[in-house]
Amino acid sequence: MGYKKEKIGKIRVLKNCGCISDFQDKAYGKTYRIHNFTSKGIRCTVCGNIKYK
Repeated sequence: MGYKKEKIGKIRVLKNCGCISDFQDKAYGKTYRIHNFTSKGIRCTVCGNIKYK
């Protein structure tokens, strides 16, 4: 069986963040992390910090 990837209605962006993640350093470049939009601002998927609008 193959893996089915479903698209969630959230937009992801790459932003600078001070948290540590070896995988995301290799995949996206040093200090760049995937962030999701929330009602309060943009939330880092690694550390959970929210950068307010």
